[in-house]
Amino acid sequence: MFGHPRSFKIYLLAALAAAAFLLALSVGAARDFSLPSLFGPQGFDRDILLDIRLPRVLFAFFAGAGLALTGVIMQCLFRNPLAEPFLMGTSAGAMLFAIIAIFAAGRLGIHFHAGLSGLGPALFSFIGATLAFSVVLHLGRSTGGQVQFVLLAGIAINAIASSASGVFIFMANDRELRDITFWNLGSYGAATYPAVALAAVVTIAAAVVAVVMHRRLDALLLGDLVAFDLGVKVKQDRRLLFIVVVICQGALVSLTGMIAFIALVAPHLARMAVGATHRALLPASILIGAAISLLADTFARKLAAPAEIPLGVLTGIMGAPFFLYMLIRHKKRSEA
Repeated sequence: MFGHPRSFKIYLLAALAAAAFLLALSVGAARDFSLPSLFGPQGFDRDILLDIRLPRVLFAFFAGAGLALTGVIMQCLFRNPLAEPFLMGTSAGAMLFAIIAIFAAGRLGIHFHAGLSGLGPALFSFIGATLAFSVVLHLGRSTGGQVQFVLLAGIAINAIASSASGVFIFMANDRELRDITFWNLGSYGAATYPAVALAAVVTIAAAVVAVVMHRRLDALLLGDLVAFDLGVKVKQDRRLLFIVVVICQGALVSLTGMIAFIALVAPHLARMAVGATHRALLPASILIGAAISLLADTFARKLAAPAEIPLGVLTGIMGAPFFLYMLIRHKKRSEA
């Protein structure tokens, strides 16, 4: 009925993502909805559901899917299960440039709002993500392109950008600190339908490119020489995939702030479920990333209601132990 066992697992993951979507839509700080009421709310309930909760849930879905997708591509390009955009300086670069935009605007008497309505910091954060990633790749190429040097370069850029961000935070006033907090801790709270549209466009476009290139991703995972022998244009395809990662990750981080570890955790869970072949790994990672994002945001809204736990803090608490586990596991495999 379901064909290949991997297809059945993907159907299950799709059901999990759909369940997480409905749970996120029905649960909130203001009030909870029963599943039947989701399809026929009236009055004030309709305003809560359509104007506040639905754009946030849609945004969480696409943001989680996009972050997971960038993680899959990064791990393939570096042939390293510990690689993810967050470790490559992208998020820290985006954070620094967003803070610079907020800080400069504050000195000019301009007040930015978080999210897409804050077009200035969003644009600057995208530029920062692009520059940080470009510097890491340049440093990696100058050391022969070895994976460990690229990762070390990413850690160094993270440290530099984070330290510079700390300087601006120290000098910021109260209003600027409130805006900066959005970027530093991460949140889907400023989600709007325009933000949903942008997140959906970059995520779907990146997913289409990755799915079309799934065979080439499999080949790149085997090494450049093997990929070249299989007819893959290694340099061109790597460049295209890096551009996809930068655009997708930069755009999402510019809207959400620092949401860590989804890009690392989702691909690993997908790999455990469907294996390493990208034809199945890509959709599985997207669905798991969306589910993790939705569940994390639901917990962030509900656990301390009416307050809200910063989403980046929550994903960090969940993801950091998993990262340590993967680090230890990777070390043992390299020693075997």
